[in-house]
Amino acid sequence: MDGAVSIEGRLEAMKIFYDSEISTTCFISPIFPGITNVTEFIERLKNICNLIWLDNLYHEIYSKKNIDYWRKLGLKIIFIINF
Repeated sequence: MDGAVSIEGRLEAMKIFYDSEISTTCFISPIFPGITNVTEFIERLKNICNLIWLDNLYHEIYSKKNIDYWRKLGLKIIFIINF
């Protein structure tokens, strides 16, 4: 978005809120399998965010209800959060 705060600026602000014990949520959208590196985002967010929402615009997932991608991603996220 033109004139919007940079992603780095947003992450810095989120950390300030998180460190002040103010609940924070990050919404990552859209997620394109094979393009969006969700695990990289989770790794960066796990210590500055209370809740992470994930969204997608991928036809196979949204229209056909094939959630294999989300199952595999969920296992990766659990691993990242716990280590």
